[in-house]
Amino acid sequence: MSCARCGGFLTENWWDFVDEVEQRKLQGTRCVNCGAIDDPVILTNRLRPHRTRTIVPRGLISIGKQVGPGDGGRRYQTGASHGG
Repeated sequence: MSCARCGGFLTENWWDFVDEVEQRKLQGTRCVNCGAIDDPVILTNRLRPHRTRTIVPRGLISIGKQVGPGDGGRRYQTGASHGG
């Protein structure tokens, strides 16, 4: 077997998994070269679709004041203006 990340040699390993209810052993592989680990939990999570998040860059939103057209493409006024 060869590693998907680096092409190195994979070994089969067992890991103890302890949660609040029981103790289980998980079987997986570990790359001797780069240390990449694959087990059933990791492989399942890789197959899940990722959620997309909307990230608002810092500095584009101030508390409150919205700026109108002609604001240079920004929707909100920057700075710490707290006007009413």
